[in-house]
Amino acid sequence: MAPPTRGHGTPRPCSSGCAEKIATPQTVGRILDTAIQTHGASGLSPDFPLAYAFAQIRTPRFADGPDEVHLNALGRTELRRQAELRAEHCRGLAYVRRPIDAAIHR
Repeated sequence: MAPPTRGHGTPRPCSSGCAEKIATPQTVGRILDTAIQTHGASGLSPDFPLAYAFAQIRTPRFADGPDEVHLNALGRTELRRQAELRAEHCRGLAYVRRPIDAAIHR
């Protein structure tokens, strides 16, 4: 299934995708870092696969870009989504308001 687009072929930013790109590598990195710390110097030796796993997890983060880029994209997407929800909510309230409410909220 193709990702949703904005209408001109550019994929629309997805908040869950950005969140996954931030949380997953950080979590796996913390787990591996704790495992290496637990094993001490032997955690970095070729006898254990921890050093190899840490290198394999860390390397794609360079290609994926800084976490701040994903955090900014996630923030913009979430702010836009909240603004749309707020506008939709306000449109719904416009039908419910009584004349006295309109006078109070001026």
